This record gives sequence, structure tokens and C-alpha cells, in this order.
Amino acid sequence: MATKDITHYDPFDDVLSLEDGFYKAGYELGAADGELAGRVEGRSVGLKAGFEKYVAMGKLNGRATVWAGRLPAQVNNTRTVDSAQDGITYQGNSCTLSTLPANRRLQLHVKTLYALTEPESLSTANSEESVGDFGDRLKRAEAKAKIIEKVIGEIKLSSETSGKDGQQLEITPTKDASIEDASVLHRRH
Repeated sequence: MATKDITHYDPFDDVLSLEDGFYKAGYELGAADGELAGRVEGRSVGLKAGFEKYVAMGKLNGRATVWAGRLPAQVNNTRTVDSAQDGITYQGNSCTLSTLPANRRLQLHVKTLYALTEPESLSTANSEESVGDFGDRLKRAEAKAKIIEKVIGEIKLSSETSGKDGQQLEITPTKDASIEDASVLHRRH
């Protein structure tokens, strides 16, 4: 008598491995969707961060241009400077800013700030070296702007002066204000 070789077949094996199959399929779909979404979100965040940095650099370039225009001329100073307290001279419909003090170091700081923020020399490449160079230039330019502000006695008023819940703090700077001076801040109600 011949015996039949019957392999043991369990109908529940497919049911018990069903979870593993769904897990693998879900993981593959999620990984593919996540890769695409990550690239899109990464590009969006990168563009936003890059734009904000270039806006900051543009503001610094504008300030450097204004400060360079306010520097005393080397030869044939034709500017009219009024001793107005606000530093602005009004002549008819136009107004001119007062000149900055004749200070060789101040001139060098303004020249360096302008060179750091010059738009033609800024790279828009998306390499690590280029991004790092831009970040270094931005930090150096911000530091130069702070030095110039201290030398000429200006206080930067910006959105960084916002208080709790986004309320703007009122600041009335004085000529001899220092960084430690909190007396210029008004009480909030």
C-alpha cells in the first residue's frame, strides 16, 4: 500500500500573515509620499529662510548706502548742514540728512559694511560653501552695522522691539542712550 505524502496545509497561515503584508505595503506608500512631501516642504522652508536672509542683507545694504551718503565729502563739501536737533534739514519740499562726524574709522566701517552687503558680490548658489559664506557675511555685516550705530549714536528701531503678545514697545531714544539703559522703555498697561 502506497502512502500519500500529504503536506500539512494550514488555511490560517495567510490570515495570520495579513498584518505583515499590510504593514509592508503601508510603509512603502508612506515612504514614497514622505519623500515627495519632504522635498516640497524642504524647498518651501529653504526659500523662505533664504528670502528672509536676503531681505536682512538688503536692509543692511540700504543703511550702508544712506550712511555712505551722509559721510562728509573729502573735497568740495557742498552740503548744507543745519544744526537741527533731529539731524534733518528741510529746504522747501526736500529734506537732507545731516552729515556724520568726520571720523576715519567710521568711514572704514561704512565702506566695509557696503562691501559686505553689495548685491553684485552675493552668491545665490545653493551649495554648502556658498550658504556658509553668505551666513558669515550677514553676521559680519550685522556686527558692522551695530558698530556704526554706536559710533553715530543711532538706535535701530525694528520689529525686534515688540513686547509680549506682539505689542510694540514705545521707545524714545536719547543721544546718550546705552545698551544697558532700560529707562527708555515705557510701562505697558
